[in-house]
Amino acid sequence: MAMDLDQQHLQLIVNVISITATTSLATMYYLLKRDLQESLAGNPPRTQNPYHRKDLAPPPPPAVPEPEQAAAVDTDIRRFVTQRAQGWVAPSELQWKTP
Repeated sequence: MAMDLDQQHLQLIVNVISITATTSLATMYYLLKRDLQESLAGNPPRTQNPYHRKDLAPPPPPAVPEPEQAAAVDTDIRRFVTQRAQGWVAPSELQWKTP
């Protein structure tokens, strides 16, 4: 069975491409025209999003726990692995077989 494109599918593809290209070109033309008008008026062209606020401070860094708090949390990987391995059960052969 061949993947033939009939007239309707071909027309749909051409329509989608032409609509997308027209919209993109119109947007680019508008932005270039706006930048040109702003530069002729003495304003520098926009290079950033006008809604981006520079006065917002970056979020504070995450709090670092105190040494006493860090010592209270047991981070020894050997203990974690030992606790995980104690309750482990090997799967049976029936669990490995798929229907």
